[in-house]
Amino acid sequence: MLFRSASVGAEASFGLRLTARVGASMAVAFNSTHLTTAVTGDIEGVANTKVNELVTQVLVEGGATYRPARLEHWRLAPVITAGGGFLRQLNAGRTLVQNGQTGYVGVSMRYVERARKPGRWKASGIRADIRLNGFHGGVALDSGVHLAPSLAASVFTWF
Repeated sequence: MLFRSASVGAEASFGLRLTARVGASMAVAFNSTHLTTAVTGDIEGVANTKVNELVTQVLVEGGATYRPARLEHWRLAPVITAGGGFLRQLNAGRTLVQNGQTGYVGVSMRYVERARKPGRWKASGIRADIRLNGFHGGVALDSGVHLAPSLAASVFTWF
């Protein structure tokens, strides 16, 4: 069996407002995770064992955001998100390189504080995201789509 451990990573993103309610975004994310393979029931009688390998993941995604019309003037408002991208996974020795595709749907809660004297920046705030991510390809035992939830928090500034 193959297990992927939870991990913490870093992400840099850029968003662009297309209309009052629709936006586009691009993100680059980086994290490391451990893959563990459990070997059990060997026919030759070798004891059960686990093999652990560090894998670095780089993800480039594009997406869209939608703010419901009734809530656009609230300080605390939900945002619907969806998107997809490219995944590259490398093991610690850089001998295994796997590519894959990703997709996600999610909901964000955004708290916005408008600038008192608008100048270079218009507003800033905090954002919490919950997503359902789908992965195809990459390091996996089969060719199916694998789903994983994610939680994220961020600080943002609007220029």
